Amino acid sequence: MTLIQHSSNLWEFRDTCNVYILKDGSDALLIDTGSGAVLRHLADIGIDRVDWVLHTHHHRDQCWGTKSVQKAGAKVAVPEFERHLFDNVEAYWRSRGIYDNYNNRNTFFTLNEDIDVDAVLDDYSTFVWRNYEILIIPAKGHTYGMISLVTHIDGQKVAFTPLPEI
Repeated sequence: MTLIQHSSNLWEFRDTCNVYILKDGSDALLIDTGSGAVLRHLADIGIDRVDWVLHTHHHRDQCWGTKSVQKAGAKVAVPEFERHLFDNVEAYWRSRGIYDNYNNRNTFFTLNEDIDVDAVLDDYSTFVWRNYEILIIPAKGHTYGMISLVTHIDGQKVAFTPLPEI
């Protein structure tokens, strides 16, 4: 697991997925959480607190560390079309059909317990954190409700796309 600095206020943490850290002073916003191991490394780059986690999609490799980040005080925002796979996932698993299910490509890697959701990231809306305006772009494919996030960081336009690594 490695921390990579992309600019003054943008870091990447390599984990079960790439976790991105948007920094503002000693506070941060995370894009996805991976295993949650990122928490052990934030002090190394001067971060005392995580305000928000924005999830790109519901797969476990992206969000199984979210509960530990919430315990540290962060709020969580998720894609609008996948909210039920975060805050009502236990009901999903109880009602999920197991026979003749030929269209299961995007839910096999779903969480197994509910995560509290503080905000929904609606397609084509803007999420504002501090001086950052983050545009929510639908990116359906890997999952049906996944999103990409676009913003400006340190004078550069940056897109966070949740495509699996090859």
